Amino acid sequence: MPTSTIQRKFGSDLLDTLSHNAAASPLEALTELIANSYDADAAHVEVYLSHDGLVVKDDGHGMSSRELETDFYRVGDSKKKKKRNSPAGRVYLGSFGLATLAIRMLAKEYMLVTTKDGETSRVQERFAEKLNLEDTLQV
Repeated sequence: MPTSTIQRKFGSDLLDTLSHNAAASPLEALTELIANSYDADAAHVEVYLSHDGLVVKDDGHGMSSRELETDFYRVGDSKKKKKRNSPAGRVYLGSFGLATLAIRMLAKEYMLVTTKDGETSRVQERFAEKLNLEDTLQV
């Protein structure tokens, strides 16, 4: 019997499907964001409503613009799978790389501001009706 190969392909609805399943509820989506603060070794996390909307603010170690691209915005993968502990020795809570999709459960748009080693990066995203595998964000 001859053998052949089949290549797995991802449908155009993959990110939408993942984003709807990344968090089962707004509370679970918020928990994912707080877990990211914990994983960043934050000693303090503030969650409050402002005139701009929901704010999650922490004093964690932050991310460089490179880390935003290679870690935070890498959906479905996480460096936390390979390295199980934070720089301060905490066991990482997250490991699926779905935080940016969980945000979609909470808002139609968001702004992320992060500072590491004196470099401040800002990302603002307004979610499209349908997410795209090739979306590009400005940092």
